[in-house]
Amino acid sequence: MNTAHRLTGFFFVGVFLVTGWYMAARFPEAYHGDHATRLVFHAAHTHILLAALMNGLLGLPSQPGRTARRPRLQRAGSVLLLVTPALFTVAFVVEPGLADYARPYSATGVLSAFLGGLLYTAANLPRRDTAG
Repeated sequence: MNTAHRLTGFFFVGVFLVTGWYMAARFPEAYHGDHATRLVFHAAHTHILLAALMNGLLGLPSQPGRTARRPRLQRAGSVLLLVTPALFTVAFVVEPGLADYARPYSATGVLSAFLGGLLYTAANLPRRDTAG
């Protein structure tokens, strides 16, 4: 999974750069003077970077001798974290155009990042010594 996280991190750093270029080239036409829409663009843009960096960090080589104690939890966390930047990218494209400023993709992305990070961390916690 390290390679998948590393590739996802690199790819979505590129997506972050493209969305930044889009905002630099298209603002203020993209938000038509509506500052709430502008904030939605900026928040989604920042979330893409956050998720890309999380995946990039998980793609770093792990410490020698450290393996997940609970591989299913780690896999579930990894999958959620791999999906997170795609959700934030969809949020960047879709949510600024929503009439009521609902943020369903951002909310799902934040939940995915939270649960993915929680599961990944729980999978790598040391087990308690029950012999003592």
